[in-house]
Formats: sequence, structure tokens, C-alpha cells
Amino acid sequence: MSRVVIAMLLILAPSIVSSRPMSVDDVLGMERLDRAQLSPDGMLLAAVVLRPARDGEIYGRAAYEIDPSRADIWLIDRSTGVRRNLTEGHAEAAGSWCATWSPDGQRLAFLSTRPEGTEPKGGNNVRLYMWDRTTDRVHRLSDQAIVTQTRYGSGVNRLDFAGPGSNSPNVCTIGDENAPFVWLDGSRLLAAMLPPGSISSLLEATERFYRHVSMTRDKVREGQEAVVSASASGAERTTVGSDQEAILTIVNVETGTSTDLAHVPAYPFKGGLAVRVSPRGDRAAVMATTGVLAPAKDASFPRNDGEWLVQKKLGLVDLHRPKAIEWMKLPDEAALPLLLLGWAGDAGDTFTFAARPKLESQAVQYFAANTVTGVIRPEADRKKDIMSSRPAGLPEKAQLIGRDAKGIVWSEQTAQGLFVRASARNGKAVTLLELNRHLAAVETGRAFEFDYLSGHGEPLKAAVLLPPGYKGGRVPVITWGYAVATVPSWSDYSLDLYMPGIYNLHLYAAQGFAILLPSIPLKRDGKQDPLTELALDVDPAVDRLVELGIADRTRVGFMGQSFGGYTALGLATQSHRFNAIAAIAPISDLRTYYGAFDPTARGYDLDEQDKSDNVVIAELTSPAAQGPPYAKGEFYQRNSPLSFVDRVNAPVLLIHGDLDIRGTTYQSEAFYTGLWRQGKTARILRYGGENHSLAGSPATVRSVVSEICEWFHKYLSPGSAR
Repeated sequence: MSRVVIAMLLILAPSIVSSRPMSVDDVLGMERLDRAQLSPDGMLLAAVVLRPARDGEIYGRAAYEIDPSRADIWLIDRSTGVRRNLTEGHAEAAGSWCATWSPDGQRLAFLSTRPEGTEPKGGNNVRLYMWDRTTDRVHRLSDQAIVTQTRYGSGVNRLDFAGPGSNSPNVCTIGDENAPFVWLDGSRLLAAMLPPGSISSLLEATERFYRHVSMTRDKVREGQEAVVSASASGAERTTVGSDQEAILTIVNVETGTSTDLAHVPAYPFKGGLAVRVSPRGDRAAVMATTGVLAPAKDASFPRNDGEWLVQKKLGLVDLHRPKAIEWMKLPDEAALPLLLLGWAGDAGDTFTFAARPKLESQAVQYFAANTVTGVIRPEADRKKDIMSSRPAGLPEKAQLIGRDAKGIVWSEQTAQGLFVRASARNGKAVTLLELNRHLAAVETGRAFEFDYLSGHGEPLKAAVLLPPGYKGGRVPVITWGYAVATVPSWSDYSLDLYMPGIYNLHLYAAQGFAILLPSIPLKRDGKQDPLTELALDVDPAVDRLVELGIADRTRVGFMGQSFGGYTALGLATQSHRFNAIAAIAPISDLRTYYGAFDPTARGYDLDEQDKSDNVVIAELTSPAAQGPPYAKGEFYQRNSPLSFVDRVNAPVLLIHGDLDIRGTTYQSEAFYTGLWRQGKTARILRYGGENHSLAGSPATVRSVVSEICEWFHKYLSPGSAR
């Protein structure tokens, strides 16, 4: 016991008496702060808030917790705290987000799905809108659809737009989406519009698949036209279709006119479209993706990053008059542009970018392009120190929103709710916005860390979340794990009270389970077999929890998602510590996972293999085979849980979405079939329309949580039979 290190991870003393455990309604009822931005004069805060996942909304466009088509823009007076919902989209199931102030602070541009005229509830596209501070009027700037970047997973239409004097993108929400527009001045916007008839990716990424299925049904019924999609490599490799493009457009909000400047490639898979406006605002450097690069036979992939796997072009566009974009001829050492950095100095004659000579090159070189002479020359590493000092008075875990002469504005998530606050001259904080106050009534369990030794004798840490109201004694345990994740970073992330959907572990603790998070520090060098190493890191954590008097050795389960699902199935074949297993979106067979296409690529009329990231993930990250199956066949065989399905003794619950972009439902189906063939206890659930995170629909979240809880209650109850 002397080695136990108690470390409170989450629990803050509530301001009111807690009265009930966490429920699915509490999780689905959370609001999310997507983005907040101060007006240039510092008087108004524009906060984008995602509404709770309740009835009357439109779902299935993205994981429910990050779907901006369920967002509203709130305007908050910084001095008085008076606030109002500017967009009020719930009645029409409309979303408004990416709120961006004009340089003079008189206008707020944003994206929205709000319907007008005969457009359906929920909207039929994403368009550019504006609020005028003087007239207090919200109106649509163009009926033309605008490019949008999808969130989570394999990003479609990635964007990176920066306005005059800035080399940082206009961010909608950090890490998930950048804006397709920037302000040029107080009255003009530069935006990436879509050709007529196109639909923004936010609405299209999933719907395209269903439209393709419907078209297939009709064509097959007619019997006159074959429905076929082709992928090709080598000499048969084709190029990107001409319809995959964006239109760089100047939108004048004062005159209500739009001017198309140039059509640029906008290949949707892996890469993106970057734009940097010169300091004088007269032109813009453009880096556009044209397609996915074909790998060389014996060459390795440089990184697990789509930006490193695509071909891009670099060019200039004149912002004063429409004309064809001027594409630049690049030297051999910069044959593959990677990143558009920005303009150097105030003159606006030179911009910088990063590039490399070929696909397998891991070293990046920096270049300066002089737009007057046309000379492109190598230059020294231009990376800058982007670390900024933390303002005085900012709470430890708070997120800074803005700071000026008036003070700072920040957001912080606590056990009592999510708050946006501003500093005041008297030194006290003023609360500008309160969200998720219902969490103050939720009772959560105590969390702490403890030390243990792996099977190799390596010192590791684990974390445990106890059930609410735990008074001591042994309780059933659900182990939540993900190979390569280690405590404390794994526990800080996984035990967050604000985790969405099925990933909120407080839901399972509320059912009376202790939640164990072990460290699983696998080496990913292709030399170590991850499958056989799993139990050496996880089993000792279970044993230690038994020694601490918390775990009942006969009632321990394991649950994981994605590579955590791989971990779950791997432990089912390699360990006998677990009395029940739940594997969510798992990988069971590395060989078939490696070659699986992304099902949501159907209907793009592009090479569907290009959308899948599985090849690079398998070779470089999970499980880091360091090569393809034909070269590393034994490694793939030895490290596939399916190869050892005959060793499973615990009941196994398998959960998968039929639109999973990582591993197709085959990964669960094959493992289930192996158990079925042996007459072993198993259950498989396949959710229609769901992706890798199984979070597209609130109904799915409710169902999955219920199924998991019932599974573990059934098989971790005293005297339960396997």
C-alpha cells in the first residue's frame, strides 16, 4: 500500500449537494463551446455553442458532439454580461458557426445551414451569412454553397485560410475545422465557394453514400446501365476529376455582389486547400491538392498524415481582377509542396513554403518564392517559437479566449458546468456564459492513480475511477484500455467528465463498476509483437487492483474501441484475467484491415482507395508493422486476434457501425463467426449509418451504452456463468 500514489484527477468539490449518478441524458444534454471570439473593440463576445442532442434536431452528419449544424451564435456584452442567442436555430434544426469578426468589428460573418424559402428543415446546404452590428440584421450573403471541412476521422476538404497580415488559419474549432473564408477588410470577404449544384461536405460526406445506394437500386432495377466504381494503379492510374474544385470569390457585403476570381483544384481526400493573403491584400498564395500520390513499390510512407501523401500545386491569384491562377514551376527539390507558411515582411513580394523532393522523403526543406522575380530558393528553417506566455489570473486548466487592455476572457470546464468568464478591474471574475449547470447535481466517483510493475518489471501507472458513493470493499471492474496509451495522459483524457456518448466512463461507474485504466506502452517498431505484449502490461494492473482490495478477481471485464477494440480482442485471446469482453469498432484481422476501402468513398466518382487511411495506419502506427502484409506476412498473422480466436474463453460483445471508415464490419463479423463456429458465447451488434465513433445518432448512443451495461452486469454479477 505504501506504493499507492493518490492523485485526484477530476473531482472538484461541488457547490451544491450532489444527488444522482451520471445518466445518458446528462451526457447527451451537454452543450459544447465550439468557438468564442472577442470583437476588435473588446466589447462583444461571439460564442458558438452546440445545442444538446435532443429531439427535433437533424443527426447523422457528424458525430453528434461536434456537429456544427446543431450550433448557435450567442452575442455577449462583456461589460454588462447581457447575452442573446443571435441565430436561434433549434426550431428549424439549423446550425450557425465559425463566427468571425470583420477587422472594424462592425460585422460578423459565419457559416449556416439555416433554411430559407422552400428549403427543408435542417437546410440543404452550407452558405455564408453575416450579422450587421449597426442594423442588427442577419442575412445570407450568397445562395451559392461554400466549401466546408468535415470533422473527425479522415478529413474531407481540409482548409487553411489566413487573411492579410496573418499566417495563422481562421479556425472554426481548434483541431477539427478551419473556415473557408477570411475578411480582406471591413466590407470584403475572400471565400472558397462550390460550383453550382454542389453540396458542402458537412452535409454530403454521409449523404453521398446513401444517394449512391439509392441510385444503384434504381439502375439495377432498370437493367440498362451497370453500376461500377473503378480504382486503378500503375499504368492505369487516373487523375482527379474536373468537377473537384473550389471557386475563390470576393464577396462584397456592402454592395451585395460576388466576384469569382479563380477556379482551383479541391481534391477532397487527405489533402486540402491553403490560402495566404498578402500583407497589402492585393494577391494570395494558394496551395491546392490535385490528388493522392501513388506509392513506389519499395518505398516507405513518411508519416501517418494525409498532407504527406498528396500532390499539391502552388500558385498566385490576383485579388483585384478575375483571371486564371498563375501556377508556379517548382524546382526538383520542392517537387512535393507540403505546407504554405505565409508572406515574409510587409512588402508582400515573397512568401514561404515547405516541400520535399519525393513521397518517401521525411526531411522537409523550406523555400522562399519571390513573386516579382519568380525565383524560388531554399532558405533556413523558418519555424518560429509559437509559445506564448500564460496571462496572469488565468486558471490552471482554463482555455484562453482573448486578452486586451481590459483584461482576459477564458472558458473553463468544471464539475459544476462550463463557464466563460472575464477578468474585471476589481480582480474578480465576471461570468459571461454558463453551460451544463445540470452537472452540478451529478454525483461522480473518486479517481486516483497507483503504481504497478509490468510483466517485464517496468514501473507503470494505472488509474481507477470508483463508483459514486463507494465505501470500500470489492466491486466489479471494467478495464478501459488502448494499446500505446499510458497513464496519466490516458486517464486525464478518458476520465474527463465531458467525454461524449459511449466514451463517458462515468456512465459505467454510475452503474456500480470501478473503471480501471492501465498503461500499455507498446513499442511500435515492427520488432515487438503487440498482441503478446498486451497481457504483460494489463494483467499486473488488474492484480494490483485486487491487492488494493477494490477488484473482485472473478468479476473483471475489458472494454475498448478502435485499437482499443483490437486490445480487447487481443486480451481475450492472450489473457484469462477477464470474465467478459466488449470490443467496439475493433480490428481483429490486420491483413484484411490493411486493404479495406473506406465505405463512405462510394459516390465520389474518384478512386475510392484514395480515401482510406488504413494502409498507412497499419504500417506506421497501429500496430506499426513497418511494411505491407506481403512483406511482413508473419507479423500480420501473429498479431491478429482472429488467428487465435480458438483461445477465447470469456463472453465477447462486438459492436460495429456499417459505415466505419477504419475497419469494416468484417472485423467484428469474422471474429464473431469464429466464436459461433466453436459454440462460444458471443453477441454482435451492427449499427446502420454509424461510423467509427458510433456517435452519429443519440439513439445509437443510448442503445450502445445500454447494451454494454447489460453485458457487464450479466457476466460480472456474482456467480455469473460464462
